[in-house]
Amino acid sequence: MAACCSVAGVPGVSGVATVSLISFRAQNHRQQVGKRGALDKVDDRRTPRELFGPLHDEFRFTLDAAASADNALAPAFFDLEADGLRSRWSGRVWCNPPYSDCGAWVRKASYEAQWCELVVMLLPANRTEQAWWQDWIEPRRRDGSLEVRFLRGRLRFDTPPGTYSDPRGNRPPFGCCLVIWR
Repeated sequence: MAACCSVAGVPGVSGVATVSLISFRAQNHRQQVGKRGALDKVDDRRTPRELFGPLHDEFRFTLDAAASADNALAPAFFDLEADGLRSRWSGRVWCNPPYSDCGAWVRKASYEAQWCELVVMLLPANRTEQAWWQDWIEPRRRDGSLEVRFLRGRLRFDTPPGTYSDPRGNRPPFGCCLVIWR
């Protein structure tokens, strides 16, 4: 089913917008994860280098809080064994967390930001109604103690070799945002 819209009063914007989720199947939805645990192939959405490069130029990250040896983007990193949720963060932190458990990672970032120079987290932008966003991001966004940057378009995440049939990577059906604690 297509959604039709026209935006009156906005120059150059009118017409039909079509959105189809017919072939999309969530794989790490909250209800699925509760029953069987998160799927690593879904949670291993690696930050696209085209996104990270300019951010690293701006922020000079020293720690990647949710990485692995083959995808870490900063000189120091926490992998599954070091567990970024249990380890102490410091310096200038980049975090592209597993999206199956955003709440735990946002709580951790909010806590660790007290001692870090800054924390920048890449998050799905379609979950602003969820408790973790409303409890940990929205109040701080309103009081100016963190910044939210909504990214244009949808990212094509890098993925581990052999996990997706499309060699260009994985493009989920949602946009993303950066949350920045300074």
